[in-house]
Amino acid sequence: MKLGQNIAMYRKEAGLTQEQLAEKCEVSRQAVTKWESGISEPSLEKIICLSEIFSVSIDTLLNGKKEEAKLNHAYYRFIYMAIMILWGADKDEKLKELERVLALKALYEVVETEFINEQGKIYEKYLVKNTTEEERKNYIRMPNRIITPKEEWNPFDDYIEGKCEVTVGLQEIEERLEKELNALQPGE
Repeated sequence: MKLGQNIAMYRKEAGLTQEQLAEKCEVSRQAVTKWESGISEPSLEKIICLSEIFSVSIDTLLNGKKEEAKLNHAYYRFIYMAIMILWGADKDEKLKELERVLALKALYEVVETEFINEQGKIYEKYLVKNTTEEERKNYIRMPNRIITPKEEWNPFDDYIEGKCEVTVGLQEIEERLEKELNALQPGE
């Protein structure tokens, strides 16, 4: 993929218009149009600015998405964990519970890659300032069903209400899974 196509793709993923991106980069809308069409390329200063706006590395901005490989690895790891649980169906209850928590932890890592890029930053499109309450509710609907399917506890309530970023809910899940995992370690 060419740089212009990447700029257009990441701009759309971030939910920004050309005008909004131009304002953030302190350039004209025409400059953004030229970048995206390949007529001209942004300066190094503007490439750095774009990578920060889109929360991607400069390499990813120039060469295309790198997150796909990370996501595929996470999916394979999750599938592996699910297979191990199925094979361990006749094991004692404590070990089954440990495997359940390990599978949830692997799934959590897959879910996290949807919201957080490889630099640990939230994708622009999920930031509270860029979303409505309805959008935030839709964004976390599936992760919440998977991670906390039968519970009243919803680690994303404050995110949905716009009180904090999605990372707070993700951190709550991670802490809870770590606590469960530590309590279930074999031999303890």
